[in-house]
Amino acid sequence: MAQCKAGWHLHDEPLPDPDPPGDDAKTLVRLRADLEAVRTDAVTGHDMDQVTKVDDLISQVDAALNDLGVRGKAAPDTRERPRRTRSTKRRQDAPDLPRLPVDRRTVGRTFTAPDGTVWRPSMFLTLTCDSYGRVNSDGAPVNPGSYGYRRAARDAIHFPKLVDRFWQNLRRAVGYDVQYFACLEP
Repeated sequence: MAQCKAGWHLHDEPLPDPDPPGDDAKTLVRLRADLEAVRTDAVTGHDMDQVTKVDDLISQVDAALNDLGVRGKAAPDTRERPRRTRSTKRRQDAPDLPRLPVDRRTVGRTFTAPDGTVWRPSMFLTLTCDSYGRVNSDGAPVNPGSYGYRRAARDAIHFPKLVDRFWQNLRRAVGYDVQYFACLEP
């Protein structure tokens, strides 16, 4: 969204400046680090009651840090997650899909034409769903009995996932974090 607001034509990354941490935030971060050390000692000592108490305190400190506006998470909620497995396996005889390592940048590369003009390609993509039925100028259906409420609800739920997957695949193909913004109108 930063590029949408600041302009897609920028030559540098449009990164917002972080707010400097206050004294309260620094104190809470130190407290959280001390609690992590206590938790590690409790885990190595096999004192699970102490671990759950310290986890509760850590979650309270995390909530206080979020209230102060500190971004991100210091540690994952679940320390040991089970490995994710797919419900369907990929065929072993199929070749791997092409994939570039994704750089942590959002600005694409520039090209220079033979006449010296520098340009950066961009894309404006419009995806249109099928009509759910005729509507009046105020947006209400002309015939509520024939309007596709279920299809509209289904599209509103699943279409954003499809668009997100499209951009994820595009990022893998071009090798950088392609920025996008989307809107779904009924």
